[in-house]
Amino acid sequence: MIRSWLTIMLRQAGVPQENLFEAENGKDALDVCAARGIDLVVTDLEMPALDGLQLLSQLNERFPAVKTAVLTSYPDYEYVRTALRFNAIDYIVKPLMTLEDILSLLDRYRCEEYASASGGPDPQTGLRQLKEYLSSGSLTFQIGDLDFPEGQPVCCCCVQLQASDALREESGTRRFLSICQEYFRAEKILGRAYILSPVLALLLYHGENAKALHPSQYYERLSMLLDHSLSQHVQSPLKFHSFRVCGSPPVLKKQLSRIFSVCEAQTYYHDPSLTDVSALNEAQMETACLKIQNLLLNSAEEAPFSYSQWLQELHKQRTDPEQVKKALRQINASLLATLRIHAFHVGSELPQAVEQSLESLEHVRDFQGAEALTASLEKQLGRAAAHEQQKLPSAIQACIEYIERNYAAPIQLDDIAKHVHLNSAYLSFLFKKHTGISFIRFLEYVRIRQAKRLLQTTSLSITEIAEAVGFSGQNYFSKVFRRVVGCNPSGYRSRVLQP
Repeated sequence: MIRSWLTIMLRQAGVPQENLFEAENGKDALDVCAARGIDLVVTDLEMPALDGLQLLSQLNERFPAVKTAVLTSYPDYEYVRTALRFNAIDYIVKPLMTLEDILSLLDRYRCEEYASASGGPDPQTGLRQLKEYLSSGSLTFQIGDLDFPEGQPVCCCCVQLQASDALREESGTRRFLSICQEYFRAEKILGRAYILSPVLALLLYHGENAKALHPSQYYERLSMLLDHSLSQHVQSPLKFHSFRVCGSPPVLKKQLSRIFSVCEAQTYYHDPSLTDVSALNEAQMETACLKIQNLLLNSAEEAPFSYSQWLQELHKQRTDPEQVKKALRQINASLLATLRIHAFHVGSELPQAVEQSLESLEHVRDFQGAEALTASLEKQLGRAAAHEQQKLPSAIQACIEYIERNYAAPIQLDDIAKHVHLNSAYLSFLFKKHTGISFIRFLEYVRIRQAKRLLQTTSLSITEIAEAVGFSGQNYFSKVFRRVVGCNPSGYRSRVLQP
């Protein structure tokens, strides 16, 4: 009766009658496969002579290209696990079988055929879709062609491999993805696996599962069954971590960002076992920036050592690499400017090697490279301080002295050009050539340096300080201050005055 009903539904699903073949038991089914070149076998688990699981075993051995699905009255995961071991692509509960189940089975069969022909899902496609989703302003659960229902939770977790089991070959990653995909299909779960690195995979799946289990219970089930399914392909037990039930797209994006940070940290710190990173908040970053800059105002040669110690401490705490690099960019911009001003005051030029080291720190790939560059920077500044540097041209020195004396006035380039008896355009060219920054940028740095002194030593208001150092208005002053220092004037004052 079930066999006849299945035949009717397959015909309703569009399978031609001449492509359908029936068998009363497992032995007959093997004979039909041998004679007809069958593509898909849908079998009951309860049959005489040769039951469904025995049939799957022999099909897997004798006809590995044949795809299989099972009919069962017992939706027990033990059957599912055994069927998956024999590469079944789906299972259907007989009392609940509908035309929709048959259509879904045929869709999965076509997808499986496509995956087999192409060697499995393309790892790069999934990873690209994830990154596009994170960078988009989407407020839905649609990730590429994976569209989770609105208003229902999405679960995510990570699968950690040992370094010895790393998926470095494309064939291995495709097989890994295919196994995960087969599992979700057999479980009737909307889900997908993504390879983030050779040792880290991400699983996303619909929080409402066919087993009516709580998400945390289903996570335990998923971990156990996938670990079993993948055990023949990896030598060490898999580690599942970072499980989260995401009730909204913003929560999912936040969790995905954190997981990507872990993935980057594993590479940055050369630690594939890393499953979490430390956060560096804005206040900590600004405080470190200010301490380094303040130290520079007194002794430029000491700052890199302080910088190096601070960076090593971040690395010991396994700080999020993206936040480390953001801090490097912010500090280096101010550090470079302050070093240039220091060079002007001692009548020298900042060595090109120092500038290159500071700029290179923004592009390091791992913690060892960052620490090596800071160590190199210390040596370069030490050498620079050990011998006399090339003097700036007298005209540029005169410009710097004029700005230092008159920074509070509305200085124009034409005023200084007249003072040093040069054409303003030519003076602008010379100034940039010998200092590395424009006239207006240097003027801003001098004014901001004086503003920082007033913020630390007086109770003048922000508006009063802006006027005292030559800015025409508080808004422009605050904008320039944030660009140079990395925080607004009020934030700077509150942090430097902290006990």
